[in-house]
Amino acid sequence: MKQFNFVLALLPLTLMTGCITATIRGKQAEICSNLAVLNTSISVLKRAGSASTSTISSLKQAEEQVRAAFRDFRNSTEEDQEPKTEDLEKAYQDLEKAYENLDKEIKNLPDKLTITQARALISDNLTTVESALAQTKSGLRCP
Repeated sequence: MKQFNFVLALLPLTLMTGCITATIRGKQAEICSNLAVLNTSISVLKRAGSASTSTISSLKQAEEQVRAAFRDFRNSTEEDQEPKTEDLEKAYQDLEKAYENLDKEIKNLPDKLTITQARALISDNLTTVESALAQTKSGLRCP
């Protein structure tokens, strides 16, 4: 009978642990999903900068999608209360800095530039963002 009572006492704890684990996995999945959307929006921005028919205006519109995706990603990471490793925290910071530099660069592009000139100006920042995205994805262990 004592074993039965012990099992009954542990049952709520086991169920609660399962719920917490499911919540953590759900939050992790949300963060990874938002990171994937951010990665896709960066790819769209890159294609907009590569197309010969693109304009500075279309590049800036693509960057607005990146901005929204980055905001969603950042919000999901801020809501995540799980402790982060130093490497993951650094990856988050690197991604945020890289994104802010890219955002600033694109916002400051004069409308009179050709798309080739604009691509040359943002190329390094775009590469830095892609690298930071890969580091963050690796640190989060996203699929």
